[in-house]
Amino acid sequence: MRFMLAFSSTPSITLHPFTSRILPMAKKLDPLLYALAIPLAAVALLVAILVLKRSGSMGMSDLKEFNSTEYLRNWKTLEGNQYLLRCQIDQQLAYDETKGRMLKVKQLDGAGQAIATVAVFVPVSLWKNFETGQRYRMRVFLRDQGKLYVENVEKF
Repeated sequence: MRFMLAFSSTPSITLHPFTSRILPMAKKLDPLLYALAIPLAAVALLVAILVLKRSGSMGMSDLKEFNSTEYLRNWKTLEGNQYLLRCQIDQQLAYDETKGRMLKVKQLDGAGQAIATVAVFVPVSLWKNFETGQRYRMRVFLRDQGKLYVENVEKF
């Protein structure tokens, strides 16, 4: 409750709603505090986003690397598992706007050298502009008679 006193130098007073005691006025925050706090909060948010991106935030940091040698030898031993596939787009093999696309990718080792070529299916729900030469980390799921389904993708 605020009341104006007619003949006082105090512009207004605040009364406690139950006891009718006069409460001290809350001090207004200094505009300088806002001027500093807003940019600092924005920088902190950006740093947090970058740290999460660098640490494999897309659920790929705990995945085992895809073993193309074992896959090409006997894909049934890997069926039903999820893997991390570091790859470079080589070619689009097929595209259906209702289902997705089939891509031929070169698997990359830690040094960025191609070690094998495999085909992956990217569902339409993971809409990205895939172009030849782009590099990605993909979470792939091996199912349906050895087909590699992409569940998540992150450019690197």
